[in-house]
Amino acid sequence: MITGNSASDMMRSDVIEVERRGSLYYGLQLSDFAGAISADALAFRVFTPTVLTSTPVTVPSTFMGMTVENVGNGANTSTAPWTLGMNYGIHRLLAFGTYWPDIETSDKVFNWDKRDRAVAAARAAGKEIMWNVAYTPTFHASDVNAHRSSGQSSTGGWASAPSDLAASMQTYPTLNSTKWGRFVRTAVQRYRGQIKYYVMWNEPNYRRYANPSGVSQEVPHGNWFDTSDDAGLRDLTTVQTSVTGNQNYTQFVRLQADLYGIVHAEDPNAIVLGPDFFGELSSQGTGGKQAGRTCFAAWLAAGGASYCDGYAWHAYMDEYEGIEGVSKRLNAILVGMESDRVAAGAPAKPWYNTETGHEALEDMALDDQKLWLARHALIAAARGWKSWVMYVWDSLNPATTQMSLWAPSNLSNPGLRPIAQEYNRWAGILQGATITYAAILNNGQVCATINGTQYVV
Repeated sequence: MITGNSASDMMRSDVIEVERRGSLYYGLQLSDFAGAISADALAFRVFTPTVLTSTPVTVPSTFMGMTVENVGNGANTSTAPWTLGMNYGIHRLLAFGTYWPDIETSDKVFNWDKRDRAVAAARAAGKEIMWNVAYTPTFHASDVNAHRSSGQSSTGGWASAPSDLAASMQTYPTLNSTKWGRFVRTAVQRYRGQIKYYVMWNEPNYRRYANPSGVSQEVPHGNWFDTSDDAGLRDLTTVQTSVTGNQNYTQFVRLQADLYGIVHAEDPNAIVLGPDFFGELSSQGTGGKQAGRTCFAAWLAAGGASYCDGYAWHAYMDEYEGIEGVSKRLNAILVGMESDRVAAGAPAKPWYNTETGHEALEDMALDDQKLWLARHALIAAARGWKSWVMYVWDSLNPATTQMSLWAPSNLSNPGLRPIAQEYNRWAGILQGATITYAAILNNGQVCATINGTQYVV
């Protein structure tokens, strides 16, 4: 650490953070950072970093993941990531062709063709497979007014429980829903030893009773509606610009119990993850969702922690603030989720980031894109989370293509985008590595010692 009487004294390439106290300037140097912020700096309270870890953390060798929507569903409408040299461990199957209604096309009639192709391709490329098991076919649904967030007109019932759901929790092997259980068991038996992670549903706290001004809407929609929701949230036919009440998960947990029991009986080496809630803030005041942490607490209260091997979270931030949101709030969210778990008396289990992205990623300068990705992945790894799954490899939707690492020729900036190389670089740095110390500095930079090498991003 150096000191000086002028800011110009700090203009050195080895100074990574500057603080002023009275008439003196203090410069924290990379040479001070030998696995920890220097003792002198801490003693004088010049630098007060947020410590992510001060004990060794081993990052899983498959830590980095990719949400693959189109090649992921076996339709081969996108270029496979591995053919372009992408380095990642977890291949997350989501969306087109992977949901229950896509597979069970009529009662007891299943079409596994797309999933078979998708699973076989990812397995051949050496990937661990993550699958969000989600949504109820309309012909099995208990409430046809429960429309899913995407494809509102064609997804009636998708966001509700099956019509045969038991009125109270059953103990496995008795099932809470024969319809759901039949689908889950058929899938787990078919892919025994091939799918590593089964995730319960997808963003179940997503709700829109009214879209923002200027955005068209057909009906209220969301990813899950539970009959235990407060009364103010049960009207699924009237567009409402503001709602109140708690989203609850009593029915949801009964379905989750079936998934957990079946997977452990049929494929004991597979891992069942709890629902991947998302969102820092409530948007009920504009007809939207409750905050993700609020819904996580409601799920814990419904007993959800008893029926999973790990906890999941979609690590988006509602107020991005460019890259600053990562340094300012991501760690607080991750710490807060664990605090909620402790407060609920739920057992300690591994945490997984099963999806993360930036809704304006490609709109940022490339250097800021790189900082966002590096800080986000590094913070999660240093906190001991077991995965960091990027959204998305291959969105073909013009409204979300800016989040993609690759795009087809008919969209802007086609092909492999520059940020993909930074993804690969951090996959190479983090996967299988040991982080001995990591901290967020006052200026937002993240410092870490990884396999004995110091990094500042």
